Amino acid sequence: MKSFDYKINTATGEQIKNHLFLCSDSFSPHLDTYIDIPAYALKLRTNSVTFESWYYKELVGLIACYLNDENSQMGYITNVSVNKEFYG
Repeated sequence: MKSFDYKINTATGEQIKNHLFLCSDSFSPHLDTYIDIPAYALKLRTNSVTFESWYYKELVGLIACYLNDENSQMGYITNVSVNKEFYG
């Protein structure tokens, strides 16, 4: 069995978008019912730091955070998602 690859800031906006659509029904309510996923994926790609889990060439896990508050030096996690096939 192939192991996972873990990377930082390598996913494209398109890969993030596809991942979020695959994971949408894992959110309550479903992510695509209250977020414009293509716009959100672009925002994540442009403005956040992404921690990614890859299985072969598929993005299967994503944590996205903003580390942009220089005064408090606090980070904000805006997304945690895992493809259902890789739960557990």
